[in-house]
Amino acid sequence: MKNIKRLSIVSMAIIIAIASSNKVFAKEEKELKLSQPKVLSLTLQEAFDKVKKDNVELKMLDEKITILNRMYDRKHAKAIEADNSGRSDVETKKTALLYASRAAEDVDNAEKDKDNRIKELKREVEKEYLNIVNCNKEVENTKKTLRNLQREIEKVNANIDQGTAVENALTPLKLQKMQLETSLNPLKAQKEESEVRLRQYLNVDENTTLNFINNKKEFIKYDDSKINLVIKEALAGNYDLKKMNKELEFAKLEVEIYEKYGRNVLDAESSQKIRVNDLENSLCNLRSNVQVNMWKVYFDLKNKEALVEIEKLNLDNSASKLKEAETKYKNGLIDELQFDLAKLSFEKQNIVFEKAVNDYMINVDGFKDLLELESIKIK
Repeated sequence: MKNIKRLSIVSMAIIIAIASSNKVFAKEEKELKLSQPKVLSLTLQEAFDKVKKDNVELKMLDEKITILNRMYDRKHAKAIEADNSGRSDVETKKTALLYASRAAEDVDNAEKDKDNRIKELKREVEKEYLNIVNCNKEVENTKKTLRNLQREIEKVNANIDQGTAVENALTPLKLQKMQLETSLNPLKAQKEESEVRLRQYLNVDENTTLNFINNKKEFIKYDDSKINLVIKEALAGNYDLKKMNKELEFAKLEVEIYEKYGRNVLDAESSQKIRVNDLENSLCNLRSNVQVNMWKVYFDLKNKEALVEIEKLNLDNSASKLKEAETKYKNGLIDELQFDLAKLSFEKQNIVFEKAVNDYMINVDGFKDLLELESIKIK
């Protein structure tokens, strides 16, 4: 009997040990999986979709909208109760006529804020994504140029050894090499900065390697033939102005409630009338500021458009030089190294042009969002 008990105790100990070791192994395996770097390859559209799905800021805005909806439901229920109560004191009338309407406006404003933030995030993601793509191109172009430059240095060194070139011939080449090597650091810093921002927008940790698909924007000139009418219509439909107008309506309604139902509330009524005057002044100032800002953003856009046209001329000039270099190379007037340098110079200018186009087109989208063009129709 004692032997059976001993066997049972030993068996139990073995089972516990195996179970514990399995838990340890499972924990270690889970920790190993978590520590292993992941690779996330995203097109620009996939990046947009992931932001809408996983962005922490948008989730918090959703929570805010949910809370505000609950607050509206409670205030709406109280409004119905107050309306049916038969009482006519100021607070009861505010509950019946004002508080629920303000709560509904708060919900609308929060939803508008979320819609605006989605548009802003779309532009910001696009900007950082394309910046990374162009930084990668610039780094690769610079590295190719450095390899070609090293070949040129080796060629000059050989000439120096043969006595057909002087030592000073290396000085400009070495200086150019140092400048190119130094230029890599700002590009790497730009790329790192954009990656940090994208990780925040995408809600991706540092263990995930991000790969971005080569992408660029096509240049489509913004049609500003009716810009005066567009800004006029945009001003009439501006949400911030509507929002302040609504707040003014609520303030005036509160004054009416004090005037009609108030008893011994002269100070409160007077304060509310002062608030109405302040809001009317603020509305006038806001209208001017919104209009000035629309024109400012428009003229900033025109400057970016001019920059695109300048870089296009530079690109055309670089293309002509490349064609000239190709002809000289075919006729034996320059060597392959010089022809390669002409190709790299053209590629570099093409990247500069792409960056100008990307910046312009993203700002066109920003201008359209500012004007809220989807809500107005220009004939």
